[in-house]
Amino acid sequence: MVKARLLVIDDEKTLLKLFVNRLERMSYQVFSAASGPEALDILRDQEVDVLITDFRMPEMDGCEIITRALQLYPLLQSVVVTGYSDVKSAINAMGAGAFNYLQKPIDFAELDIIIQKGLEKRRLLQEVQNKQIQLEEYRNRLEELVEMRTIALTEANEKLKKEIEERKCLEASLREAKIAAENANRAKSEFLANMSHEIRTPMTSAIGLLNLVLDTELLPKQKAYLEMARISTVVMHNLLNDILDFSKIEAGRLNLESISFCPRKVVESVIDLQHFQAEEKVIRLSSRIAGDVPETVVGDPNRLRQVLLNLVANGIKFTQYGEVELACERGSGDPGDGQHVELHFSVRDTGIGIDQNQIAVIFEAFAQADGSTTRRYGGVGLGLNICSKLVAMMGGNIWVESEPGRGSTFHFTCRFALGPVKEEVREHTGIINDEGESRSGQPRRVMVVEDDKTNRWVIGEILEHEGFTAVNAADGTSALRELDKQVFDLVLLDLMLPDMDGYEVVRRIRERESEAGDGQRVPIIALTGLAGDDEKRRCMQAGMNDFLAKPFAVNQFIAKLQEYAGGGVGKKRAQPQKEGRSMADKPAMVGEVFNEEEALKRAAGNRILLVERLAAFLQAAPAAIGRLRHAVAAGADICLFEQEVHGLKQTAMEIGATNIADELFSLLLQFRKNQRICDVEHLAAELASFGNEPKVRQLMDEAKGSGPA
Repeated sequence: MVKARLLVIDDEKTLLKLFVNRLERMSYQVFSAASGPEALDILRDQEVDVLITDFRMPEMDGCEIITRALQLYPLLQSVVVTGYSDVKSAINAMGAGAFNYLQKPIDFAELDIIIQKGLEKRRLLQEVQNKQIQLEEYRNRLEELVEMRTIALTEANEKLKKEIEERKCLEASLREAKIAAENANRAKSEFLANMSHEIRTPMTSAIGLLNLVLDTELLPKQKAYLEMARISTVVMHNLLNDILDFSKIEAGRLNLESISFCPRKVVESVIDLQHFQAEEKVIRLSSRIAGDVPETVVGDPNRLRQVLLNLVANGIKFTQYGEVELACERGSGDPGDGQHVELHFSVRDTGIGIDQNQIAVIFEAFAQADGSTTRRYGGVGLGLNICSKLVAMMGGNIWVESEPGRGSTFHFTCRFALGPVKEEVREHTGIINDEGESRSGQPRRVMVVEDDKTNRWVIGEILEHEGFTAVNAADGTSALRELDKQVFDLVLLDLMLPDMDGYEVVRRIRERESEAGDGQRVPIIALTGLAGDDEKRRCMQAGMNDFLAKPFAVNQFIAKLQEYAGGGVGKKRAQPQKEGRSMADKPAMVGEVFNEEEALKRAAGNRILLVERLAAFLQAAPAAIGRLRHAVAAGADICLFEQEVHGLKQTAMEIGATNIADELFSLLLQFRKNQRICDVEHLAAELASFGNEPKVRQLMDEAKGSGPA
């Protein structure tokens, strides 16, 4: 691999020597100069990738050196190093063409990162330059071809009306180019729409299937694995939504709804949606709503929920221990006019916190606190930028208070119109009665018009789970045929069907209803991966009752079912569990007492190391349980109790003590939920069971047999 070539310029020989030694140790090829003229002589003989120069130099300063160096190598990247901290020096250096600016004393790790960025920038600039050269070559070649073609046409048509024919040819070419450009534009739009649809359709199936499986009885480990898979699909969905929302906001095409909603219910829904993520990390997630928060306001609940979900999800993501709290109260800027209200939301966490100099950039697009944040926690840096823009659209402000290592509190305000205080009244078409049946006395029937087999099956399973009867149709023709045969309480209609699109299907359904003249209209909900606001408006204009973008959350889907078709009958539920810990918390003796395969994997396949770990655990665990018993009896410091449980759990996982690790995880979960020390007596039985496990005893006996006589 070719080493990057650096030129270091400094009039202090000691510092220059230090630079050379440290940079050569970093595998760079280093040239050095004590003055500007000497550096320029080197540059005339050697091509250099990055130039590092002191700002204050005796013969010519750093700015002049950079200016002259760029005349020799326009793509050269320069870094100015100085012991002075004035802003003017930095501005002068950047104005002269410096890539970056550092103060002495130098952090060589930081310098290495800056050099790498400079090399990357140089590489990209070189690529751009090469592309421009290629483009120029292609343009010249194209001009030659055009010229040759023109000459050929002129010679072939010399006896004809040359000027007229050439003009006709030119006009024809222009028309073709215009049509080609229009077709390309249309193809691009269709491609983006189709890609959105094609991604959302299988994602709907994946999320639906995972939710169905998670609603069955599972072992704790199975439930955890499936929940992690579900969360991954939701993360992909959220990323897709962020990208689409960002593009809409940038294009000025994102509009807010204006409907009545309850702020309290929005907050509660956010807590419900993020509950498992918090529980998975054993973090306490809570909400606090002031008593003077209005019951009903008018605004966009979905965009408010989007902001809250993003902030709560970030709080959970960046918190290892402790809690995340979501609060809602009236803002200090509340007008108090009886017509509008300002609500102040805050999300407090006990996570890693943010440096003060980084707070200014976290609300910018594609920005995070630092590069390591992306590598460690993921994300692309769009979430907070979208939040800030949505909050601004809702008439508010967003800001953050934070201290590294002590957590963060994100605040934002929103202005809403006050809504009427009234009870919710659900209106239906008259088909549904109070007993949970359709007017025919049968369970409520829902027709699913969807060409994707997996989605049909998943939606059907959810409907049956909720007590509805599902009838499937793979295309528009089949759907119209089924509507001729029987009455449905609801139609779920995909927009992209093989024979006719959803708009044509709903047009024909509404025409038939108008011809019947009985005033009955079946509710129709569009299910589609085309999730834009324009698509939603088009659905409403076509005669549909509502719109649900794929992939949808199951609770959101069920809410739509209940809104338009009421609750199903004979709804299936998971079997109730016995009192005590839930299935998710239960260590379950049906699990493995000793997972030798996992333990060997953690020991890198080294059986001797595994036996040593087993012996150490069996010797230390009783004492640790004894300390826990003492903590229970004496009411010891809860922090010490938590550390003891956490450490014992990690050790149990390393040596494959599955049941003990599960017990300790459940104990830790209960402790962090309730913030009180829990009983630990059952751990002694688990430890005895593990010590008497035949595989464990066999390993320990083998170790004794192979020891010294």
